[in-house]
Amino acid sequence: METKEFRTGLSIKYEDIQVNKPAHKVSVGLFQPNLRLVITLKGISDIHFENGHFHQDASAQPKMAFLAINKQEKGWKHFASQKTQEELVVFISADWLKDSIFSESKDFALITTLHQQHLASQPLLATSRVLNLVNDLKQLDMDNSLHLLQAESTLLALLSEAFKQVVVGHSQHNADHIQCFKNRLDQGEFDNSSLSEMAKSCHTNVTSLQRQFQALYHISIGAYLRQKKLERGYDALLQGCSVTSAAEIAGYTNPDNFSAAFRRQFSISPRQLKQERSKLIS
Repeated sequence: METKEFRTGLSIKYEDIQVNKPAHKVSVGLFQPNLRLVITLKGISDIHFENGHFHQDASAQPKMAFLAINKQEKGWKHFASQKTQEELVVFISADWLKDSIFSESKDFALITTLHQQHLASQPLLATSRVLNLVNDLKQLDMDNSLHLLQAESTLLALLSEAFKQVVVGHSQHNADHIQCFKNRLDQGEFDNSSLSEMAKSCHTNVTSLQRQFQALYHISIGAYLRQKKLERGYDALLQGCSVTSAAEIAGYTNPDNFSAAFRRQFSISPRQLKQERSKLIS
Protein backbone atom coordinates (compact mmCIF):
# COMPACT_ATOMS: atom_id res chain seq x y z
CA MET A 1 0.00 0.00 0.00
CA GLU A 2 1.25 3.47 -0.82
CA THR A 3 1.02 6.14 1.83
CA LYS A 4 -2.67 7.06 2.05
CA GLU A 5 -3.65 10.49 3.35
CA PHE A 6 -7.07 10.90 4.92
CA ARG A 7 -6.99 14.51 5.98
CA THR A 8 -4.16 17.00 5.94
CA GLY A 9 -1.66 15.72 8.46
CA LEU A 10 -3.08 12.20 8.93
CA SER A 11 -1.98 9.27 6.78
CA ILE A 12 -1.11 5.57 6.93
CA LYS A 13 1.26 3.20 5.19
CA TYR A 14 1.03 -0.59 5.20
CA GLU A 15 3.96 -2.78 4.15
CA ASP A 16 4.25 -6.55 3.85
CA ILE A 17 7.77 -7.30 2.61
CA GLN A 18 9.53 -10.63 2.09
CA VAL A 19 13.31 -10.33 1.82
CA ASN A 20 14.50 -13.30 -0.23
CA LYS A 21 18.10 -12.19 -0.64
CA PRO A 22 20.76 -13.81 1.57
CA ALA A 23 21.95 -10.38 2.71
CA HIS A 24 19.78 -7.97 4.64
CA LYS A 25 18.30 -5.00 2.82
CA VAL A 26 18.78 -1.34 3.74
CA SER A 27 16.55 1.51 2.60
CA VAL A 28 17.73 5.07 3.22
CA GLY A 29 15.60 8.19 3.27
CA LEU A 30 14.67 11.46 4.95
CA PHE A 31 12.10 11.05 7.71
CA GLN A 32 9.74 14.01 7.97
CA PRO A 33 8.60 15.57 11.25
CA ASN A 34 5.53 13.83 12.67
CA LEU A 35 4.34 11.54 15.41
CA ARG A 36 4.22 7.94 14.20
CA LEU A 37 2.25 5.02 15.54
CA VAL A 38 4.32 2.03 14.42
CA ILE A 39 2.51 -1.32 14.58
CA THR A 40 4.88 -4.18 13.75
CA LEU A 41 2.82 -7.25 12.90
CA LYS A 42 5.64 -9.57 11.81
CA GLY A 43 9.42 -9.34 11.80
CA ILE A 44 11.42 -6.40 13.11
CA SER A 45 11.00 -2.66 12.58
CA ASP A 46 14.59 -1.45 12.69
CA ILE A 47 15.53 2.13 11.83
CA HIS A 48 18.96 3.67 12.40
CA PHE A 49 18.93 7.47 12.48
CA GLU A 50 21.89 9.80 12.50
CA ASN A 51 20.96 10.69 16.09
CA GLY A 52 19.13 7.65 17.38
CA HIS A 53 17.73 4.18 16.83
CA PHE A 54 14.23 2.65 16.77
CA HIS A 55 13.93 -1.12 17.20
CA GLN A 56 10.70 -3.08 17.60
CA ASP A 57 10.80 -6.88 17.46
CA ALA A 58 7.53 -8.67 16.64
CA SER A 59 9.10 -12.11 16.13
CA ALA A 60 7.10 -13.54 19.02
CA GLN A 61 4.02 -11.32 18.88
CA PRO A 62 2.87 -8.02 17.31
CA LYS A 63 4.31 -4.88 18.89
CA MET A 64 3.24 -1.25 18.87
CA ALA A 65 4.87 2.04 19.84
CA PHE A 66 4.72 5.76 19.27
CA LEU A 67 7.83 7.23 17.63
CA ALA A 68 8.33 11.00 17.72
CA ILE A 69 10.22 12.77 14.96
CA ASN A 70 10.03 16.53 15.44
CA LYS A 71 12.60 17.57 12.84
CA GLN A 72 13.76 16.19 9.51
CA GLU A 73 16.08 13.25 10.15
CA LYS A 74 18.07 10.99 7.85
CA GLY A 75 17.53 7.31 8.56
CA TRP A 76 18.33 3.81 7.35
CA LYS A 77 15.61 1.17 7.53
CA HIS A 78 16.97 -2.37 7.85
CA PHE A 79 15.21 -5.51 6.64
CA ALA A 80 16.52 -8.89 7.85
CA SER A 81 17.46 -11.47 5.22
CA GLN A 82 15.08 -14.36 4.51
CA LYS A 83 12.46 -12.73 6.71
CA THR A 84 9.00 -11.22 6.36
CA GLN A 85 8.30 -7.77 7.72
CA GLU A 86 4.73 -6.59 8.03
CA GLU A 87 3.90 -3.26 9.59
CA LEU A 88 1.32 -0.49 9.61
CA VAL A 89 2.49 3.05 10.32
CA VAL A 90 0.17 5.95 11.13
CA PHE A 91 1.66 9.41 10.47
CA ILE A 92 0.23 12.19 12.66
CA SER A 93 1.27 15.81 12.21
CA ALA A 94 1.30 18.32 15.06
CA ASP A 95 -1.26 20.46 13.20
CA TRP A 96 -3.66 17.55 12.75
CA LEU A 97 -3.39 16.68 16.43
CA LYS A 98 -4.07 20.28 17.42
CA ASP A 99 -7.16 20.48 15.19
CA SER A 100 -8.49 17.00 15.96
CA ILE A 101 -11.22 15.88 18.35
CA PHE A 102 -8.48 14.79 20.75
CA SER A 103 -7.62 18.45 21.40
CA GLU A 104 -10.85 18.71 23.40
CA SER A 105 -9.66 16.06 25.85
CA LYS A 106 -8.41 17.11 29.29
CA ASP A 107 -5.41 14.88 28.58
CA PHE A 108 -4.49 16.70 25.36
CA ALA A 109 -1.36 18.25 26.89
CA LEU A 110 -0.14 14.79 27.81
CA ILE A 111 -0.78 13.51 24.29
CA THR A 112 1.07 16.41 22.63
CA THR A 113 4.15 15.78 24.77
CA LEU A 114 4.62 12.59 22.76
CA HIS A 115 5.85 14.72 19.88
CA GLN A 116 8.18 16.95 21.86
CA GLN A 117 11.12 14.58 22.41
CA HIS A 118 12.94 13.98 19.15
CA LEU A 119 13.34 10.27 18.33
CA ALA A 120 11.79 9.21 21.63
CA SER A 121 9.55 6.15 21.53
CA GLN A 122 6.84 4.91 23.86
CA PRO A 123 5.99 1.20 23.75
CA LEU A 124 2.31 0.25 23.88
CA LEU A 125 0.37 -3.01 23.90
CA ALA A 126 -0.86 -4.37 20.58
CA THR A 127 -4.13 -5.58 22.10
CA SER A 128 -6.67 -7.78 20.35
CA ARG A 129 -8.80 -4.66 19.84
CA VAL A 130 -5.88 -2.90 18.14
CA LEU A 131 -5.12 -5.90 15.93
CA ASN A 132 -8.77 -6.23 14.91
CA LEU A 133 -8.82 -2.58 13.86
CA VAL A 134 -5.58 -3.03 11.90
CA ASN A 135 -7.04 -6.07 10.15
CA ASP A 136 -10.16 -4.05 9.27
CA LEU A 137 -7.96 -1.36 7.70
CA LYS A 138 -6.06 -3.96 5.66
CA GLN A 139 -9.30 -5.35 4.21
CA LEU A 140 -10.65 -2.02 2.96
CA ASP A 141 -10.22 -0.79 -0.61
CA MET A 142 -8.67 2.66 -0.19
CA ASP A 143 -9.63 3.61 -3.74
CA ASN A 144 -13.30 3.21 -2.92
CA SER A 145 -14.73 6.47 -1.53
CA LEU A 146 -17.19 4.67 0.75
CA HIS A 147 -14.44 2.39 2.06
CA LEU A 148 -12.20 5.43 2.53
CA LEU A 149 -14.74 6.99 4.89
CA GLN A 150 -15.01 3.73 6.79
CA ALA A 151 -11.22 3.48 6.93
CA GLU A 152 -10.92 6.95 8.45
CA SER A 153 -13.44 6.02 11.13
CA THR A 154 -11.48 2.83 11.87
CA LEU A 155 -8.22 4.76 11.97
CA LEU A 156 -9.63 7.23 14.52
CA ALA A 157 -10.74 4.29 16.66
CA LEU A 158 -7.21 2.89 16.42
CA LEU A 159 -5.67 6.19 17.51
CA SER A 160 -8.15 6.41 20.36
CA GLU A 161 -7.00 2.99 21.62
CA ALA A 162 -3.35 4.05 21.43
CA PHE A 163 -3.86 7.42 23.12
CA LYS A 164 -5.93 5.75 25.83
CA GLN A 165 -2.96 3.56 26.74
CA VAL A 166 -0.72 6.61 27.01
CA VAL A 167 -3.13 8.35 29.38
CA VAL A 168 -3.76 5.27 31.54
CA GLY A 169 -0.05 4.50 31.72
CA HIS A 170 0.73 8.07 32.77
CA SER A 171 -2.00 7.99 35.43
CA GLN A 172 -0.59 4.76 36.88
CA HIS A 173 2.90 6.25 36.88
CA ASN A 174 1.60 9.31 38.76
CA ALA A 175 -0.27 7.12 41.25
CA ASP A 176 2.91 5.13 41.98
CA HIS A 177 4.87 8.38 42.31
CA ILE A 178 2.34 9.88 44.74
CA GLN A 179 2.17 6.64 46.76
CA CYS A 180 5.94 6.83 47.21
CA PHE A 181 5.63 10.48 48.30
CA LYS A 182 2.90 9.55 50.81
CA ASN A 183 5.14 6.86 52.29
CA ARG A 184 7.82 9.48 52.81
CA LEU A 185 5.26 11.73 54.52
CA ASP A 186 4.27 8.84 56.79
CA GLN A 187 7.90 8.29 57.76
CA GLY A 188 8.26 11.93 58.83
CA GLU A 189 10.73 12.86 56.10
CA PHE A 190 8.88 16.10 55.29
CA ASP A 191 7.78 17.12 58.79
CA ASN A 192 9.76 20.37 58.61
CA SER A 193 9.66 20.94 54.85
CA SER A 194 7.75 23.52 52.85
CA LEU A 195 5.53 22.47 49.94
CA SER A 196 8.11 23.94 47.60
CA GLU A 197 10.84 21.75 49.12
CA MET A 198 8.58 18.68 48.92
CA ALA A 199 7.82 19.33 45.25
CA LYS A 200 11.49 19.85 44.42
CA SER A 201 12.36 16.56 46.12
CA CYS A 202 9.73 14.84 43.94
CA HIS A 203 11.00 16.54 40.75
CA THR A 204 7.71 18.34 40.14
CA ASN A 205 6.01 21.63 41.02
CA VAL A 206 3.75 22.51 43.95
CA THR A 207 0.59 22.78 41.85
CA SER A 208 1.01 19.34 40.23
CA LEU A 209 2.00 17.67 43.51
CA GLN A 210 -0.99 19.15 45.33
CA ARG A 211 -3.43 18.28 42.54
CA GLN A 212 -2.27 14.68 42.16
CA PHE A 213 -2.21 14.05 45.92
CA GLN A 214 -5.70 15.52 46.35
CA ALA A 215 -7.04 13.47 43.44
CA LEU A 216 -5.68 10.21 44.87
CA TYR A 217 -6.35 10.68 48.59
CA HIS A 218 -9.10 13.34 48.70
CA ILE A 219 -7.19 15.44 51.23
CA SER A 220 -4.63 18.23 50.89
CA ILE A 221 -0.98 17.56 51.66
CA GLY A 222 -1.02 20.01 54.57
CA ALA A 223 -4.13 18.48 56.13
CA TYR A 224 -2.75 14.97 55.71
CA LEU A 225 0.57 15.92 57.29
CA ARG A 226 -1.18 17.53 60.27
CA GLN A 227 -3.31 14.40 60.63
CA LYS A 228 -0.26 12.10 60.63
CA LYS A 229 1.57 14.28 63.16
CA LEU A 230 -1.43 14.19 65.49
CA GLU A 231 -1.54 10.41 65.14
CA ARG A 232 2.09 10.32 66.27
CA GLY A 233 1.14 12.49 69.24
CA TYR A 234 -1.71 10.09 70.02
CA ASP A 235 0.69 7.12 69.96
CA ALA A 236 3.13 9.01 72.20
CA LEU A 237 0.40 9.60 74.81
CA LEU A 238 -0.49 5.89 74.76
CA GLN A 239 3.17 5.13 75.44
CA GLY A 240 3.12 7.36 78.54
CA CYS A 241 4.52 10.66 77.23
CA SER A 242 3.38 13.93 78.79
CA VAL A 243 0.99 16.20 76.92
CA THR A 244 3.84 18.68 76.38
CA SER A 245 6.11 15.99 74.90
CA ALA A 246 3.30 14.63 72.72
CA ALA A 247 2.64 18.17 71.46
CA GLU A 248 6.30 18.54 70.44
CA ILE A 249 6.21 15.18 68.66
CA ALA A 250 3.14 16.37 66.75
CA GLY A 251 4.94 19.57 65.77
CA TYR A 252 3.18 21.97 68.16
CA THR A 253 5.04 24.48 70.32
CA ASN A 254 1.87 25.44 72.18
CA PRO A 255 0.21 22.57 74.14
CA ASP A 256 -3.15 24.38 74.09
CA ASN A 257 -3.15 24.49 70.29
CA PHE A 258 -2.18 20.82 70.26
CA SER A 259 -5.05 19.95 72.61
CA ALA A 260 -7.58 21.82 70.47
CA ALA A 261 -6.42 20.14 67.24
CA PHE A 262 -6.24 16.77 69.00
CA ARG A 263 -9.83 17.05 70.22
CA ARG A 264 -11.06 18.02 66.74
CA GLN A 265 -9.45 14.94 65.19
CA PHE A 266 -10.05 12.31 67.86
CA SER A 267 -13.07 13.71 69.79
CA ILE A 268 -11.14 13.37 73.04
CA SER A 269 -8.61 15.62 74.74
CA PRO A 270 -4.99 14.53 75.34
CA ARG A 271 -5.54 14.53 79.11
CA GLN A 272 -8.67 12.41 78.79
CA LEU A 273 -6.73 9.93 76.68
CA LYS A 274 -4.00 9.75 79.33
CA GLN A 275 -6.66 9.15 82.00
CA GLU A 276 -8.19 6.35 79.94
CA ARG A 277 -4.74 4.82 79.54
CA SER A 278 -4.12 4.99 83.29
CA LYS A 279 -7.38 3.15 83.99
CA LEU A 280 -6.45 0.37 81.58
CA ILE A 281 -3.02 -0.27 83.10
CA SER A 282 -4.01 0.15 86.77
